[in-house]
Amino acid sequence: MRKLSVSVIGCGSWGRNHARVYKELENVTLISVVDKDETQAKEIGNRYGVEWYTDAEKVFQNSDIEAVSICTPHNNPC
Repeated sequence: MRKLSVSVIGCGSWGRNHARVYKELENVTLISVVDKDETQAKEIGNRYGVEWYTDAEKVFQNSDIEAVSICTPHNNPC
């Protein structure tokens, strides 16, 4: 079975979950993670042994990446 190559943009709570699940899926290869906060990007990248960036353009320049999860913060007015 061919694996889908993915990246996660945003390493907050949802992005961390996406990265974790992608690493657990047999038919997916997590290639990289991105966050504007270098500490968060580095933490998640190192946790899962993948490249990490603070600039999302790096993801879009990588032709090996086939899908991207964009995990942005939510605002809950409640």
